[in-house]
Amino acid sequence: MVLLINGRFTEEDVNHYKTLNSSDDIKDALFEKIQEDDRQIEGIELILKDLFFYAYRFGQKNSMEPAKLCTFLNIMDAIHFTSMSKRLSLMDSFQLCKTTIVEHSVHRPPYAVEVFNQKDVENMSQYVYNTYYRQYKCYLYACTTREVMDVQSVYASQTEKFNVKPFDLTPLGESKTLEKWNLEHPDETQEPTENGEEDTKAAEEEEKEEEKDAGEEAKEEEEQTNDKDDHQKDEEPAEPPMVNPFIKRQLDDIKSMIAQLTKEKLATFEDKLANVEQTLKGDE
Repeated sequence: MVLLINGRFTEEDVNHYKTLNSSDDIKDALFEKIQEDDRQIEGIELILKDLFFYAYRFGQKNSMEPAKLCTFLNIMDAIHFTSMSKRLSLMDSFQLCKTTIVEHSVHRPPYAVEVFNQKDVENMSQYVYNTYYRQYKCYLYACTTREVMDVQSVYASQTEKFNVKPFDLTPLGESKTLEKWNLEHPDETQEPTENGEEDTKAAEEEEKEEEKDAGEEAKEEEEQTNDKDDHQKDEEPAEPPMVNPFIKRQLDDIKSMIAQLTKEKLATFEDKLANVEQTLKGDE
């Protein structure tokens, strides 16, 4: 971060501009400071004169002190030439502007210094947004070097990669006859038999018979396996069906309750029988 209190424009310069009578004299004086350091500003003199002149007029209209006004001019100088040299987008340039203004609106040395108050920040932000950034694309077009792009259309048939053959073909004059190739490659040569059709039919019949025999053997093995499984099922005892644990617990509770009631009933019945027997003995 670079503080712009004592930048290109100073308080002495601002005081000097106040002594000038005409707008053209002020523009010329501002332009003299801008064109220092051998900046490339040929052909855009009028644009830069108007840009900094109206920034100076804005400071005067808002009764800025020389320290504030020279700092504001330095901020405009830094924002414009940085944005143009780096070809910043509108959003990136505006972000740079806000950051630079904030750095000169908070007292936090050595990182920031308070030059502007809150009202100054609001007025400067509104002015820069409504003037400079409203015409930012025009500034970018006029103040940056021209870029030229050469575009050439090439058809697919004109490119080398489409002219490459998938494999090299031997010229017809150097090719070999079938007889010569068969002599050189006897293992790959298949000589046709005299009874080619009969051999083919015989081979097909043999294949069918083999498939039939294999199917019968598989069927017999399946039947034997099924018989063996059935025999094992008959010998093995049937397993009790699985009962849900919750239902089983309920059944056990009911069984216990019935057993308890039965036991009580039997005890009551035995007591009654004993009483009847004692009564009969007393009557005798």
